Amino acid sequence: MPRVPLRAGIALGLLGSSFYDTAQGRIETTFALAASPYVGYDRPLSKRWSGGALARLTLYRSLFGDSPASATTTGLLPSLLATFTFR
Repeated sequence: MPRVPLRAGIALGLLGSSFYDTAQGRIETTFALAASPYVGYDRPLSKRWSGGALARLTLYRSLFGDSPASATTTGLLPSLLATFTFR
């Protein structure tokens, strides 16, 4: 059966981000729930290795309302990744 080179899915998790206040010299960390739908393409490089690209869009929402003033509690983070898979 031939292998389909496309992959798609969603990853759910916890995201941590820190804010460093240079004026007061303190660090505040907040945590958020995150969902990352992704789509990608794989190309065989050898019998065991494949390489490709993966586009991901991470959506996150802070768990606590007391995040730092200049930090956002809801966000969107797009990313494009190079992937290498060993089978």
